[in-house]
Amino acid sequence: MSRLRLVAPLMSFALVLGCSGEGGGSTGASGSTSQGSSGSTSQGSSGSSGSSGSSGSSGSSGSSGSSGSASGSSGSSGGESSGSTSAGTSAGSTSAGTTGGLGESCEDLGEVDFGECAAIVGWIFDGEGCKLVSGCGCEPHCDAVFAGPGACASTCAAAGACNTSLLQGAGIFKGPFELGVYCDDVDVCTDDPVALAEVFPGVSCDGAVYPCDPDSLCQVGDNGMVTAEAWESYCAASLLPGVSGVKCLVLGP
Repeated sequence: MSRLRLVAPLMSFALVLGCSGEGGGSTGASGSTSQGSSGSTSQGSSGSSGSSGSSGSSGSSGSSGSSGSASGSSGSSGGESSGSTSAGTSAGSTSAGTTGGLGESCEDLGEVDFGECAAIVGWIFDGEGCKLVSGCGCEPHCDAVFAGPGACASTCAAAGACNTSLLQGAGIFKGPFELGVYCDDVDVCTDDPVALAEVFPGVSCDGAVYPCDPDSLCQVGDNGMVTAEAWESYCAASLLPGVSGVKCLVLGP
């Protein structure tokens, strides 16, 4: 009985020690877990740090790339701007150069100096008629410079210009040749029928015959009173190069 009393406390002590061992194991597991966690955390942290470093480096590199790209963009933009300016200058130079101006109005440009260049500027009205001029450009008179003699003569006649010294009577009609008179024929005497055809498309010419000898006779009107529309066209003919007369021919009473 006394032996049993002695053994019982020993067994209780052993049980306590066993429980304490399990607790230690649990603590060990906790320690292991803690180490694992710590290791994992450390690695994660380290990885994160590495990633952060990489990101920083990459960010910096990216920033530089952006800067390079911006610089490239700026360069590209500058290039386009430069190209556009060059094109604008070229276009401006062409419009002021050799192909004539806008030809929208009639001005007396007889005293204008277009420069000493040999380029053909275009056709101008010089106060008496239309003539071809050369020079360095039409600025600032491009509105009154024309691409051809017909456009020059028609525009200026519409504005009231007329070389009345060339508007003459012929046959029994001695003049003056003016708006409202009667003509059997209206003949233009010219050595440049091509220019005349710009005002009178399809006009036919008969060679050097009365009343135009020695120039070609080109009939542009017949049998009737001179209307305002016809008068304007006859004035246009009087402004053309090569024209020596615009004749109102009356053959008999």
